[in-house]
Amino acid sequence: MKKGIVLLLVTLVGSALFAQTYKYEDPQYKAVGAQVAQLKRVEKFPGAFHIDMINDNVMSRDDQNLYHELLDAYNANKKNYNAVMNYVRGLVKFSNEIDYGVEGLPERNINIAYHLLYDALVLWPDAPEVYALLDIILSCKILGSDMSPQQESNVYYYRRNPEMTDKKIAVFEKRVSLKDPELTAGNYYDAVDMYLARGREAEAKQCLIKARSMDPELREAARKEIGRRIVKYILENTSIPTVNWF
Repeated sequence: MKKGIVLLLVTLVGSALFAQTYKYEDPQYKAVGAQVAQLKRVEKFPGAFHIDMINDNVMSRDDQNLYHELLDAYNANKKNYNAVMNYVRGLVKFSNEIDYGVEGLPERNINIAYHLLYDALVLWPDAPEVYALLDIILSCKILGSDMSPQQESNVYYYRRNPEMTDKKIAVFEKRVSLKDPELTAGNYYDAVDMYLARGREAEAKQCLIKARSMDPELREAARKEIGRRIVKYILENTSIPTVNWF
């Protein structure tokens, strides 16, 4: 009898721990808030949800409540992979249905997500989604919001940020080694710029070849555009022969 009472109490306590503290008007927010409180993986946030800690007046009440739900779950469970990654996904969620990208994220969100993703790698060292998100966050930190239309490629920005570029190269190479199915021709074209910025022309060439093989419909356009940019960079910055590149 006593054993049954103890089990009942444990069950009730556990339920109380995962009870939602915050009240939501939108049922979609309420459903996601429940997943967060129960340390379940959030697959999709409500379309309008976004976090802006500096300008929280642009966030709805549901936005603010879900943000605090994510933050509370993370602070109480920093060694839990889902708690960490749910918070990261919330930080990099846009309000325009686009989940991830380089433009539009508040700088504070980017900086917090950057550190949390490295924490997530300690919990799960070979998680492809962590490297994919880290790739994007590093782009945010390197490219920033001051991209100039006068710059024809990202080589300029990668050369200006060698330490972060080396980290982004390491992330890209890890994604390749993990055979990440989310890698696209665009990732390999981006790697061309990174490798060139770091003087690694041989790797740049291999990435260019790989990108073309992944994107046959745009191969000729890519050949002309990427090729023109690479040749321009090589002529201006190196003495390496350009023959046989294209």
